[in-house]
Amino acid sequence: MAHLRSPHDLDAIDTRSEQKTCRRLVEALSDSVHVFLSVPYVIETLYGTRDGEIDLVLVDPGRGLLVLEVKGGKEITFGRDRGWFSTGHDGSAHLIKDPFEQAMRNLYAVRDRIRDEEIFPSGDPLPFAYGHGCIFPDAVVARGSLPMHTPSEFCIDARALQDPEEAIGRLFKYWQGNQGTESPSEGWAGPVVGCVLAPTFEAEESLRVRIQREQAQFIDLTEEQTNTYNQVLRANRQALVQGGAGTGKTVLAQRRATELAKAGEETLYLCFNPLLADHLAEDLSEVSGLTVATFQELTDMLCQRTQKVALPEDPDQEFWDHWGEVFLVEAIEATGTRYDALVVDEAHDFHKTWWSSLRELIHPEGYFYAFYDREQNGCDTNLEPIEDLPTDVPLSTNCRTTSRIRKFADELVDLGGITDAAHLAEGEPVETFAFSDRDEQIGRLEEIVRHLKQDIGLSSSQIVLLSPLTRRESVLPDRLAGYHVRPFSLDYPSEDTLYHSTTLGYKGMDATAVVLFDVLEGHVASQDAHVHVGCSRAQNLLYLLHEDGWDSSS
Repeated sequence: MAHLRSPHDLDAIDTRSEQKTCRRLVEALSDSVHVFLSVPYVIETLYGTRDGEIDLVLVDPGRGLLVLEVKGGKEITFGRDRGWFSTGHDGSAHLIKDPFEQAMRNLYAVRDRIRDEEIFPSGDPLPFAYGHGCIFPDAVVARGSLPMHTPSEFCIDARALQDPEEAIGRLFKYWQGNQGTESPSEGWAGPVVGCVLAPTFEAEESLRVRIQREQAQFIDLTEEQTNTYNQVLRANRQALVQGGAGTGKTVLAQRRATELAKAGEETLYLCFNPLLADHLAEDLSEVSGLTVATFQELTDMLCQRTQKVALPEDPDQEFWDHWGEVFLVEAIEATGTRYDALVVDEAHDFHKTWWSSLRELIHPEGYFYAFYDREQNGCDTNLEPIEDLPTDVPLSTNCRTTSRIRKFADELVDLGGITDAAHLAEGEPVETFAFSDRDEQIGRLEEIVRHLKQDIGLSSSQIVLLSPLTRRESVLPDRLAGYHVRPFSLDYPSEDTLYHSTTLGYKGMDATAVVLFDVLEGHVASQDAHVHVGCSRAQNLLYLLHEDGWDSSS
């Protein structure tokens, strides 16, 4: 029994003549034959677009392909002066199109589509016999009544349909002899069926749209978590809030600082990364009573308020680690500056000597919240001076990055206890690439950039290039895949520009797509903790380019 390829079962076929014909063919032909019913198509002609529908297509791997037109009616007549007519079982007659002409045009449509798909070598004859014919399941053709353009082999009437195998075999034999293809090439039928007659059609949500949906989910989940934990902070005037990347620390810190300032409490919001401080200061600029700064910016600001304390010109990090606290305490005493509330984000990066001076800024019973992540302690500091805060608030639910990125990043530092929010998007797989030299790495970077910008359609503001090395040490050129490469800025980049940053310089920030490169075997800046920081900056897409020989345990 042949395979019927139709959305409908035999009994559900509406047209009586097609149902009858299909049943005969399916029951009589071998199980290697595919019978396609009602195959629609659209073609472009010299006169514009033309659509049509093929009644039947037979695909027999051992013999070839036939396009068949089925015409019902108890009488089918043709006259040169009057054309083709079909008389139904109710006695009514109506004008019909030339069925043989229809079959031929439909055959050409299938043939041309096969050639367009380039399934077989261009210019070569198709490796199987193909032809057309007509079936009249309810009428018997009188001898000698066929038009000149219709050989008898083309015609299968009700009498011939009693033995479908014989009738179909005769039609195949005609076309095989006509085309000299008595032995079709092996394996031709699968591609014709899979690419032309029954291709699998899939229309998936684009990655860009999926990312937009994931971003909206991140916002909702973070908002939900922030509302929950802010209730905890409202009930505790001082707390140490611990959470890994993606658990919403910065959003919660912002919420609590804003809430306190709006309640009339003079609030100081400190963070370590100058980029993050600038970003937060811009976002919170309309909140009165709220100051956002880094430790260095705060010290400089207070020193400028008094003539008694002056910072050296361009102090380096060593100065701040050893003398920052001293200068801040002197500036506090000289200005009398005090705050009602202190919120410290990125507390894990604050030098241990800074905490005593910061505590001078608030009253013993004032509001004091420190947010930290031990796994992002890139400055090798400790939290001993503030571990006496009366309340510990653990954040253990990731709601800012896809599940796959979170798991990949966490494996680098063997984090425990961090779980994904319910229904969090799994996201795209993290893509890792090994390189052996500079040119190979740059070539891979260009491929990724073109994919992000041109294939997915991300804007430049959604992409960041991160390296554990400084720009001078990095392989990053001034132009990449035709795009300008500029240091990261809070200003939105033009679409012909991409931003880059060091891994540590981008702490506290995040991006839709992160491309982390320059990960070198045995390099101190490529240790797992540093790579973890870079990977955890990605929200939806993460690409990691590492030197041959590097692995997460090196």
